[in-house]
Amino acid sequence: MALLEGKTPAERNKTIIAIVLGGVALISMSYMLFGGSSAPAKKPTTNSNSQRTTASSPQRPLVSPTPLSPGEDPTDFLRPVVFNNTPPAIPATGRNIFAFYEPPPPPANPPAVVEPTMPPTPTPVPPNMMLASVSPANVFARTGDFALEVTGDKFTPAVRILINEAEIPTRFINAQQLSANVPGSLISSEGPRQIIVRSPDGQLFSNYATLNVQAPPTPNYIFVGLLGKTRYNDTALLKDKGNRELLNVQRGDVLGGRFRVTSISEREVVLTDTNLKIKHQLALTTDSSGGPQGNPNVPNTGFPNPNQRYTPPPQGEEEGEEP
Repeated sequence: MALLEGKTPAERNKTIIAIVLGGVALISMSYMLFGGSSAPAKKPTTNSNSQRTTASSPQRPLVSPTPLSPGEDPTDFLRPVVFNNTPPAIPATGRNIFAFYEPPPPPANPPAVVEPTMPPTPTPVPPNMMLASVSPANVFARTGDFALEVTGDKFTPAVRILINEAEIPTRFINAQQLSANVPGSLISSEGPRQIIVRSPDGQLFSNYATLNVQAPPTPNYIFVGLLGKTRYNDTALLKDKGNRELLNVQRGDVLGGRFRVTSISEREVVLTDTNLKIKHQLALTTDSSGGPQGNPNVPNTGFPNPNQRYTPPPQGEEEGEEP
């Protein structure tokens, strides 16, 4: 064929397949379009139900009823129908699958929810007097009574000075100045003190000020022994904590330019601060370090017995030599 000439076998096979498929398609379309037109057309029927009934079931001939004989009851053939309506037993199920939870109806008048309310924070009343400063602002503890001067504004003769809420006798000078004599019991220990000016009825009051109570200076010595005669304790042996130096002191000596020796006994040495007039007691302390090196006349300062004292050798004799 001229259509297949000059083509490879694969191309010829494809062409043949395409021609065959096209023919099959044309035949199928022709059958679908013209295949049913050759059958004779059916006449339409006016009552399809009657024809269907006639074709499915043939008509039976009518039968006349049998006449009743004399004396025969026409209701004898009727029989009562007895129906037992007791349903069969059904095993109980675990739960009713058709039951569902129904919430209870809401109360007619639900109680009102009352939220707790916090009391309002009172607004602090501002002071109606001014406390500007106190003099002195710093004192040493254990220094005894001292005079306190308070300056400010709007003071009246009715107001009083209070230190840590303890009222002290107050002298009114003018509306800007007050004075008071502070007893030493209020400054017996170190720490801050709160000062306020207030009237006895509390209607007049000022802001707070601070009085600083500081610890007083203490001597940097320890009492380690006595040097003296049998009846008199006229010389004490003290050791400096800073350089470990031993000092022989007597009554009236001033140590460090500040602390005066005012009392010497077998149990303690009393030093008085010459500036603050504060007394410091130095109790006897056992010290095993011994006396200064190179001085055989200074005994070992570790005195376990406070009544033990050192007696120097007779004049002209060295300690440790036979007389």
